[in-house]
Amino acid sequence: MSSDREVIALDAWGDTLPDWIAVLVQECDRSSQNAVAAKIAFSPAVVSQAKVETSIPSDRDTCALTNSTRIAP
Repeated sequence: MSSDREVIALDAWGDTLPDWIAVLVQECDRSSQNAVAAKIAFSPAVVSQAKVETSIPSDRDTCALTNSTRIAP
């Protein structure tokens, strides 16, 4: 069963989530958006925006957020 966060992300991103968005959603479901944001050194607003929008403010932020979710333990 999909979580509410996953349903929202799928609405924004389409049928297949990028791997880093899937990880972001799973981690937020496991703990909280604020905890995940702190863990990857981004604001909760950026984490939230990344899940529901197919682009975030800058390419640099996208690259950094993508890399952060891929290397976060």
